[in-house]
Amino acid sequence: MKINIYGQGGEFTLGQVDKKQIQFIYDKLKNADDDGGRKHINDEVFETDEISLPWNEIDDITHMYGVNPDSFYLDSEDKNFEDINIDTKGLGTFEIDYENDDQLEFVDDNKKVILGWNNLNVPFDKGFHTFKTKDFSETSLEIFKGGNLVGTDSVEKGHFGEFELPDDFDKSKLILVWSKFKFEENETNHPNTTLSKIFYDGGEIEIEMVGDTTTKEQYHFIIESNYEEGDDEVSFDYTGDEFTTG
Repeated sequence: MKINIYGQGGEFTLGQVDKKQIQFIYDKLKNADDDGGRKHINDEVFETDEISLPWNEIDDITHMYGVNPDSFYLDSEDKNFEDINIDTKGLGTFEIDYENDDQLEFVDDNKKVILGWNNLNVPFDKGFHTFKTKDFSETSLEIFKGGNLVGTDSVEKGHFGEFELPDDFDKSKLILVWSKFKFEENETNHPNTTLSKIFYDGGEIEIEMVGDTTTKEQYHFIIESNYEEGDDEVSFDYTGDEFTTG
């Protein structure tokens, strides 16, 4: 049967800006209006002479899209299907093995999967979970030396994707793998979690992304990297400069 993924989630990007570009943003923020605790820049910032790229192409650190585990549900036109949402008990579980990146082991009669980083299907470095320098790519570390990153949260709602399961599927063997991007161990400012993989009864299920969603909110933010060459760990500061444009 075909199962649809509905809910709220969105698009999340993070990328590099140089010193001149970040100063351009800060200069705009000096005269920005306060909009309920978030600043609003009346002018455009992206796709300008200073920052030529649109926000969704400033993504050399990550570019994520998908539904969020706190606000999703699965549905099907099949009359035998019972809605599954985040409060429903009995789905399979997953565990991340941070030591063996190629790990992929099903246990408990395929009701649980233990998987390494290479099998998570995430578009960001393992360092955004461990914060150890060795777990970031050389490209990321070079970017961090520049100090400043700009990100965008585009909060969207609607039909994110669909996948197929047997008509008589056992929900205890259905495993939804969620991937969380974070800037610190106990992330609070920008917890961004999306559905990255689905397994059923010991096999991977292909997710067909639909993307029939409506943007409910969109804002940008600035992150500062504290990394210096030779550091064993990488840390970030959230500046608090959230802003909208246009």
